[in-house]
Amino acid sequence: MLSEDRHLLAVEDNLDVCVASRPAGAQAQGDDASLILKKMSAYIGGQSTIQAAYDSDIEVITNDLQKIQFASSGQVMLSRPDKLRASRTGGYADVEIVFDGKKVTVLGKHIGAYAQADFSGSVDQ
Repeated sequence: MLSEDRHLLAVEDNLDVCVASRPAGAQAQGDDASLILKKMSAYIGGQSTIQAAYDSDIEVITNDLQKIQFASSGQVMLSRPDKLRASRTGGYADVEIVFDGKKVTVLGKHIGAYAQADFSGSVDQ
């Protein structure tokens, strides 16, 4: 866990450096944004473990022009080459997906059911 936290802090530090190194009032050009994205992708692609938490909101406008917002949150934990665990809670769902390199399992916690399938490979395939 400490090693994963260090990796997340390193990503945050890299993002802070990218933002802080831009002159005040400067706008990112298309090439700059593309280069930053490529560097971040290369960094993440080189990590053996990644852990992230997220919050998500989806807004829907009904035919009666009412706005409904569905909020959810979750976690993603990846350990290369073949381990993945992701969860999502909220927005009418409480689900978890686990991949162990041989099998993928989807658990619907809110309905008390799960499904499994044989699926061998790596998380990078």
